[in-house]
Amino acid sequence: MSSSFARVADASFMPGVPLTGSFLSPLAQTGAGLAPIQGMAYQPVPSDYMPCASCVYYDSDFVNIDFKNLWGAPPTYPDGRGDLKIMAEDLGINFLHIYDWNPLRDHLPFLNEAYRYHIRVAVPISNYFAHDPSGQEANIRKIVSQVYVDEAGHPTRTPHPAVVMWLIANEYDNSGGYVTAADIAKVAAIILAEEKTLGATELLPISSPVTFGINGDSQGRPAVAAIQALINAFNANKDLPSDFVSTRFIAATNPQNRGDTLPGTCPPTCGTIAQFLPAFAAAFPGLSLWFAELGTGVVQSCAGYPAPCNPSEMQQATFNAEALKYSKPQLLAGGGALLGSAQFEFLNEIWKPGNEATFGVYKYHDPLEYRTYHTPANGPAPAGTYRVDTLVRKPSWTVLQEAFRFDASPLMTQTYLPTSFETATATPDLQTTLAHRVAG
Repeated sequence: MSSSFARVADASFMPGVPLTGSFLSPLAQTGAGLAPIQGMAYQPVPSDYMPCASCVYYDSDFVNIDFKNLWGAPPTYPDGRGDLKIMAEDLGINFLHIYDWNPLRDHLPFLNEAYRYHIRVAVPISNYFAHDPSGQEANIRKIVSQVYVDEAGHPTRTPHPAVVMWLIANEYDNSGGYVTAADIAKVAAIILAEEKTLGATELLPISSPVTFGINGDSQGRPAVAAIQALINAFNANKDLPSDFVSTRFIAATNPQNRGDTLPGTCPPTCGTIAQFLPAFAAAFPGLSLWFAELGTGVVQSCAGYPAPCNPSEMQQATFNAEALKYSKPQLLAGGGALLGSAQFEFLNEIWKPGNEATFGVYKYHDPLEYRTYHTPANGPAPAGTYRVDTLVRKPSWTVLQEAFRFDASPLMTQTYLPTSFETATATPDLQTTLAHRVAG
């Protein structure tokens, strides 16, 4: 069997320049074609979303045909807001970290739209399914079979061309035991078993993002203990091959921390990104990783910065610009590599408390503006309507564009015209300020 990484590394499909040469060590090769990951944590949740048991929003899976006008763009979707198009063409996004994949829903149109805009997708097995791998085996296998299709939905032995990774759970180490490392290993074994059943000839890497700052090890190193527990669980699972970690696993963690340390503001074990990378490389020689959730919310945007510092959307942009600067794809000592990062996140989650509600590079228009569209009955949900909201760019949108689309080029060197659903907020003065901060 071959991996699908060579296909993914095709420059015509992937913006940026893939790392080559010495990057291709035996372990770093598990993901070589994924670099550079210029990603977005994407949950395009409508402004009236509230979790429920039997309503239109009975799950938080919006990357399917039932909610096509959130992510689809004209001409294929005449009423679509065009999230994927905007992310690809105006931000340089080439990778999506999504969180929910309900096998009762039809995701093929979403995958086709992502592929149309050269966006790669990491398909999740959510915490809900990972909590009980044995009881959910049929659903997990169904998700795998839904990935091994062509653009017309016909079963194939290769993944859909937009799909480049499996994600098993998110932050199992912060779930209070709801999902364990052993559970994740069981899910991985089910994926491999279904691949065998399907006769898969191209295999995808498997990743499981862990927390960054919550559960440091005895030496104060973020994420290391949780990643080591995953590796131990993979090695202990008798249904996984002995070379699973070296051939299929890519580590992932979710830093909401500063890129580097200002003198006098952080002890050596504070866990900035610049400090973490050599610590990770020393702990796991040859293992590659990516940052699955990078950035901070407004409320905690002064974390690690000296006083006076006032939390604000501008300060969030400053924080994120520095984090992005230290998260570019790079070789690590020992043969591994940082493959890139996914910005956390697309849109403020206003139903969450405190800092959790303020991470987005977009926010809802104030006052709310939206159009309403029909969605059919699905699972326990009756037919109903959903909102497609007008969104407003925050300053963090601009620094993300600098990092992913223009890289070292001046900010906003190309004219950007918002869609009818989107309102631009960046001013020339703001652009100049952010350019100075990124350069500095």
